[in-house]
Amino acid sequence: MKSETLPTVGFIGAGRVAPPHAPARRHAGVAVSAQASPSPPTADPVATEARPEAVSPQSAVDHCELVFLAVPDDAIASVAESLAWREGQAAVHLSGALGLDALTGAAVSGAAAGAFHPVQTFGGAGTQASLEGIAFGIDAEPPLYGVLARMAERLGGRALRVPSGARALYHAGAVLACGCVTALLAEAMDAWERAGLPRAEAQAALSRMAETTVANVGAAGPGEALTGPIVRGDAATVRAHVAALRAVAPHALETYGAIGKRAAALAATNGRGGGVDWNALFEEAARCE
Repeated sequence: MKSETLPTVGFIGAGRVAPPHAPARRHAGVAVSAQASPSPPTADPVATEARPEAVSPQSAVDHCELVFLAVPDDAIASVAESLAWREGQAAVHLSGALGLDALTGAAVSGAAAGAFHPVQTFGGAGTQASLEGIAFGIDAEPPLYGVLARMAERLGGRALRVPSGARALYHAGAVLACGCVTALLAEAMDAWERAGLPRAEAQAALSRMAETTVANVGAAGPGEALTGPIVRGDAATVRAHVAALRAVAPHALETYGAIGKRAAALAATNGRGGGVDWNALFEEAARCE
């Protein structure tokens, strides 16, 4: 497999990550020759969109130089081990947390192993996802790394080298930036609902503010993007928040306190925070629950 050419590509599985690849691949000229799935119904979305030949998993391995394993993390190792691989081809998983050892079943037969994780959120019904401009967390040895890096660029993204030994920590960071932010926004919407505001208004207003915040972090970094009463040293307002949450949403106090402490530490690194002992304030709030 040469890094200057794109190989014939096959997919095994079709989870949430696989469908967004189809239109991007077609636009980038990355043709998928075969689509397979251990359970046939999950193969249909990608097969319909990208129109590759629907085959068995082993046939995909037999006829493609590069095979993506788009299956759940806990199935990657068993699927790789169940197939007959050969030298000169590559097995690549899409997991963020797993390293190349998950593909030992392919590597022992001489196949190159790689990881190609799109740093993007792939939600359920009603959500959107694009590969344009995203990073792809890649782990592979040359020449496979070059092939995957070039594919990332063809898909409109950029290559990000992530060592196998650091992938769990790398993925934890991605989850903090995505899944945890989503959960935090859900808590914020719940607070507004408990304050008597309509859920739809809470969702629209808070998500819009979050968009601006994320854009500011991207443009200037978290230190400059951080705003709010902690940055201003406004302890009275934070105490009012704590009292309001304790009265109607006590389950959110622990989250508010934990995030508040981290915000205070971030503010302090930038010389802000008003000199308030925020740790003492939040610890006192926790004792009063």
